[in-house]
Amino acid sequence: MEKGQRASSLIGNQYTGSIFLALMSTFESDLEENANLDGAMLGMCGYGSGAKAKVFEGRVSPRWREVVAGWHLFERLAGRIAIDQTTYENLHKGVQEGSVVEPNAEFALVEIGDEGVDEGARRYRWIGA
Repeated sequence: MEKGQRASSLIGNQYTGSIFLALMSTFESDLEENANLDGAMLGMCGYGSGAKAKVFEGRVSPRWREVVAGWHLFERLAGRIAIDQTTYENLHKGVQEGSVVEPNAEFALVEIGDEGVDEGARRYRWIGA
């Protein structure tokens, strides 16, 4: 349980992403500690307001180490950039022009549709290193 909270303690609530961040945090912590999760069954539970919950299980693939080794979760979290209140508010209101940090070797939001069936549609593109 504690391993699953390591990353979220650095960034706070992720709402619907919390369960997946906890899973990533657990995997990366176990990789660093050379734990053997091959074939292990993991139980996961997410609860939200409105009495909604998801409970499911998964079996860990023997290839989990090679996948997790490419994440660098805690290294990426250590490289975060602090933003000021105005920037935070602009991001929250959707009026921030451009990225706070230039995307590098990641998917980045490049467009949000503003009319018809595209209204609100988010489009992402891979931005290479």
